[in-house]
Amino acid sequence: MPIVWATIRVRLGVRHRLHHLFYSLADYDYHATSGQLATVDQPHGMQTQYTYDSLGRVTGLQHTQNDALTQDFTYEFDQAGQITTIDETAPLATTVFAPTGTQYALGTPAAPYGIASGDLNRDGKLDVVTTHRDNAKMRVFLGTGTGTFQEQAPLGGYATGGGPRNATLTDLDLDGKLDAVVANSTTTTLSVFYGNGDGTFATGVLITVGANPFRIAVGDLNRDGRPDLVAATNGTSTVSVVLATASRTYAVTAVSLGDTAARPTGVAIGDVTGNGTLDIVVTNGPGGRLITLAGSGSGTFTVQASVVTAALPNSVALADLNGDGKLDAIVPSAGTLVQVFLANSSRTFTTASQTTVASNPHDVDVADMDGNGTLDVGVTSWTGGQFQVLLNPGTGILQLQAQAYTLGSMAIASVLADLNGDGRLDVAGVSVGSNAINVFLNQVVPAPQRVLKTYQYDGLGRLIGAQEPGVTYGSTYDLVGNRLQQWQNGVKQQDYTYNANNQVSNQNWSYDLAGNLQSGGGLLYTWDALGRLVDTLPVGSNNSTSAIYNGDGVLLKEVHLGLTTTYLQDTQAGLSQILQRNAGGSTTSYLYGRERLASLQNSSYTWEFHDHLGSVRLQLGSTGLPVQRMEYDPWGVVRSGTPQPFGFTGEYQSASTGLEYLRARWYNPATGTLLGRDPFEGRSEQPYSLHPYQYVGNDPVKFVDPSGRQRGLPCLLTEAPQDDDGIVFLSTRPGQPRETPDHNGCLGGGGWGGGGGVTLPLPPVPFLDPRVIGQAVTDAFTIVCAIVIAKTKVDVKRREREDKIPTYYRAITVEDLEEFSVTGSISSNLIRNLGTVAEADDLMSNPLAPKRHTIGGSGPSNLEWGYGEIDWSRGSPFVSVTTNLAAAYFNFANPFFRMPSNTGVVVEIKTWRKTYVPTGTPIRFADGTWEGEFVAPYGIGPLYGDVSLRIISM
Repeated sequence: MPIVWATIRVRLGVRHRLHHLFYSLADYDYHATSGQLATVDQPHGMQTQYTYDSLGRVTGLQHTQNDALTQDFTYEFDQAGQITTIDETAPLATTVFAPTGTQYALGTPAAPYGIASGDLNRDGKLDVVTTHRDNAKMRVFLGTGTGTFQEQAPLGGYATGGGPRNATLTDLDLDGKLDAVVANSTTTTLSVFYGNGDGTFATGVLITVGANPFRIAVGDLNRDGRPDLVAATNGTSTVSVVLATASRTYAVTAVSLGDTAARPTGVAIGDVTGNGTLDIVVTNGPGGRLITLAGSGSGTFTVQASVVTAALPNSVALADLNGDGKLDAIVPSAGTLVQVFLANSSRTFTTASQTTVASNPHDVDVADMDGNGTLDVGVTSWTGGQFQVLLNPGTGILQLQAQAYTLGSMAIASVLADLNGDGRLDVAGVSVGSNAINVFLNQVVPAPQRVLKTYQYDGLGRLIGAQEPGVTYGSTYDLVGNRLQQWQNGVKQQDYTYNANNQVSNQNWSYDLAGNLQSGGGLLYTWDALGRLVDTLPVGSNNSTSAIYNGDGVLLKEVHLGLTTTYLQDTQAGLSQILQRNAGGSTTSYLYGRERLASLQNSSYTWEFHDHLGSVRLQLGSTGLPVQRMEYDPWGVVRSGTPQPFGFTGEYQSASTGLEYLRARWYNPATGTLLGRDPFEGRSEQPYSLHPYQYVGNDPVKFVDPSGRQRGLPCLLTEAPQDDDGIVFLSTRPGQPRETPDHNGCLGGGGWGGGGGVTLPLPPVPFLDPRVIGQAVTDAFTIVCAIVIAKTKVDVKRREREDKIPTYYRAITVEDLEEFSVTGSISSNLIRNLGTVAEADDLMSNPLAPKRHTIGGSGPSNLEWGYGEIDWSRGSPFVSVTTNLAAAYFNFANPFFRMPSNTGVVVEIKTWRKTYVPTGTPIRFADGTWEGEFVAPYGIGPLYGDVSLRIISM
């Protein structure tokens, strides 16, 4: 009974043109003799080069972009093979703010609470006004065009109402001169100062609004061509809508927030609903909510939606952060969070990300600070007394920059404006504590040219000292590897004692009977009966983080502050890999080669460069421009850069807990320990492995532990065996036969479903020439239609047609293919490459397609797929595919088969989980062929990995 196996790779649509060209995200080249990784080429001219010594140890790792050096690492080893020196070079220039050295003292009593910027005297130079709570004044400072100011008469300013707070500049009466509006927070009034166009103002007039106006927003709310106002009146459960008329008079209406307990703290205006009229967005401080008031276009508003924020939101700003044409919301809250709420397809807000900043952020400013074409966010923090920069790579996932700028205690407001006329946005901020205006000018300065890090070890190979720029670390251990002391810059940070089970017995650490940590390092932990960490709670807080796993212990969800983050995991890799992360409706996909290469959100890529451990050290945006650099201490604590979902050793790190997910266990970089007891008992010949909580034998500079069970060398630094076709296997297990590569042997290995020659899809982009076809999967940027595993070769040849030269976006169609042949067994991962049915071509029904598509194997010579033998034209083996490129999955339902007549036909569909047999009896047609249908049982659900169609001809 001959048996034919055909593993289906292609997701065939029905009568749709195949119009995408599939590129490899990375091309890997290997040293001919050692088989070690030599170079990795990626889009935008990015390349990573590796050099090794005679013992096969990596001695150099160099990142370049278009042949220009972006980052360079050089490694030195001692006689025991431990890394003693890392010499880093990072020559890329970066955009930063630098203080001018001048602070404009405002005198006492002053208590500046607000600042606004504009050209008040029409000289082409930006000026500022400040509001002062304690003496109820608004003061004017005229700019010199160099980043300095001179106070304008009347010195001491203009009288306002009580407790002046937020200020804004706008031309209220349309006379071509900027006017000033001030919110008098201890009254029921706004002060309006009409500008004279020379830097002076007329005496203020008062507009009566609701009690305690905190903030003001400006926009044409009734479409009469005049600026109107909205005041967040914190003493009421309403906002005051102030409609302007031609005669400098105003009609004021209170608009309810739909909750009598609401107290508005911030307000912004924009077309949130996308209907061409302006809406109002309000933060409700005590209620912790973001409320949208939909505008009618006539100046009336109704509550449209409300979403939960972090506790006590202070203000709100609106901007399109991810470039999808919809306004998103940025909300700073009284704790330490700045949250981004991205607008979804229905134009309601969903939480996309949150960034930890200095304590009690009050004010946010939105502008393109680094000149990359995307809007960034500046944050002013009251308790922290700082202005901080959150750069936006174009995804809306903000990245906190390491440098903070001191404004003084009780910093309350800042503005972003080009104060010195150099085309770059600068910062002017005020703080109550300093009674001053602080100015920071935006400058381009070189990044550090060289960073030297040195490390020392004891006789058992444990890290005892590290010297990195600006800091020195030290550790001492007992004989079995328990860390007794932690030192930093010569000051003891921690003292630990241990019980007989090698568990910390002081510092308020405790364990359950299974040996899992219950409290320690400022966190409380809860475990389930299977020894999985299910809840983490900071000591003294009510904001816990819950984790949910599947039956194999693979992380599926996290819940924090009411926000659920879900993870789509590739469980067929040797180590599960997160392919997709969805936080509050915002989806990020992660793209892999031999390692994780990039993330994709809203069609924007963020590319990663890694060090020898796989730690993310440099991120580049979709255009190839640097986004941020990351620095870690030896144990993985982030020293500079915004913590990302993936960081130290390239593993996932929870934003809310700071813990790193190592699959079998969680790791705490702050303490350098694993939380749960090691499920692997260890080996006597490897004493470090006998310790139940020790991380990588206390040598985090050289080793990684992606499984949470045992340490090993990072995957990229190990030998990569190849077969005769040049297909790379991701196996490093000693003695592993090349004919049967095993992905599990590769520590930290990614890939999709094992194997090598890994390729992933990119949408059509101009930086690769589609006319370069390539002949094998290992060629640079080869067009391939498969991710190839064991002893499989794919050849794609282009039919020469002078009348049809593809452009980059059209790429190549099936008419351009002369032959497509597959020999061997290939996996189903190509389904990820073909996206949706609308993007695929039914190769079998296109008359210009190659006339033969052969799947090799034993069996009848006339058993073919395509053109009538196995006919998929009536349907598809895969009926639903996610559009996400990196994390597609599929369901089986009703695939058709058709093949030559024989005495009997049996068809099976086999997945990694189970083999399914079609229901019903195959139908024999008059032409002698058989047709059958596979009906999927209920509950088969999403499936991953290889999917095979088996046809048995009897």
